Amino acid sequence: MANISIHIPLSMGSTSISNVFIDYFMPTANGSYVKVYLYLLRILSTEQKDLSISLLADKLENTESDILRALHYWEKKGLLSIQKNINGNITDLTFIEPETLITSRNSNSNVSNCFSTGAVQNNHLTTATPITLETATTKKQNIPVATSNREPSYQRKNYTVQEISTLSKNEEFQKLTLIIESYLERPLKPTDVQMIAFLRDTIGFSTELIMYLYEYCISNGKRRDNYIETVAINWANEGIRTVEQAEQTTAKYNADYNAVSKAFGLNRNPGTYEQKFIYRWSKEYKFDTVILAEACNRTIKNINKPDFSYADSILKNWYHQGVHTLADIEKIDNEHKETKKNRTHTPATNNSFNAFPQRSYTKEDFSSIEKRLLEKSYHNK
Repeated sequence: MANISIHIPLSMGSTSISNVFIDYFMPTANGSYVKVYLYLLRILSTEQKDLSISLLADKLENTESDILRALHYWEKKGLLSIQKNINGNITDLTFIEPETLITSRNSNSNVSNCFSTGAVQNNHLTTATPITLETATTKKQNIPVATSNREPSYQRKNYTVQEISTLSKNEEFQKLTLIIESYLERPLKPTDVQMIAFLRDTIGFSTELIMYLYEYCISNGKRRDNYIETVAINWANEGIRTVEQAEQTTAKYNADYNAVSKAFGLNRNPGTYEQKFIYRWSKEYKFDTVILAEACNRTIKNINKPDFSYADSILKNWYHQGVHTLADIEKIDNEHKETKKNRTHTPATNNSFNAFPQRSYTKEDFSSIEKRLLEKSYHNK
């Protein structure tokens, strides 16, 4: 059988595809999954950065379920990092270079060989530009994405291979990555190592504090980088630098968390959006659990349902009035009752109708008026 030659015009537009992807990942993947991966790469080479699951399904003549299965397949393979909002909708996709994964798998070292300079193009570990996915549900409801409620003081940087390689030679850093790997119960991804480097070198957390951070987040069922980063930045902004300080902060927050959940009668954990309210009440307003429970109880009493926004309006009002204890709340309630009572029992002389001078009538006046009315009635007959 004759050999086949392949040619390409020089002017032909192109999309770059990793040879490692073709050699190692493509052969064992479902054909429809490969289509999704290649089309997303094509999108990256255009100015279009926003798309939806339904658009992908229409373009590739697949169902939305097929698209979601493909995305999660590549996530499991480590080639995509997926971010979701609190409603579970995909909002961001970040490509991870296949070379880093293959190098990691073929290496006996946990970190250093995982980031061989010869295996990574342009000395970067991940594709810098994410693709944003907006579903119809997200657009209509304007659901907030689970992010920090303040501007971060620390910006994530993309560590180069040389920087990671230098860190990997540090014995303490190597031990830390092994411990985090045991916490996550899976091999570390390049993005995991980037996060650990960020926590250690950019934020300046100690090894013990980083270990406690992961232990705390994982114990709460949170393993995603964006959540861990949010907690870390909040701690850093609060000046937390030791495990003891972090333990005090988390103990206070957990107590508030439980008090609110109990008062509202929630049979589920508060969502990320709701957790931001609890964080504000605890950290900004600095209310204790008794005050939070009282606000939640009043919310249920007034509108017969748990509502974090309604409770927030109560607590915000108390905060501006300088409330610190239940006695302060009782004082405000009594003042409100007294004001309401005074308005209810205002003397009639204060009525605008009665503000005019009143005239006194004698018997003679009434007789004269009666006589005039009778005469007027007689003449009108």
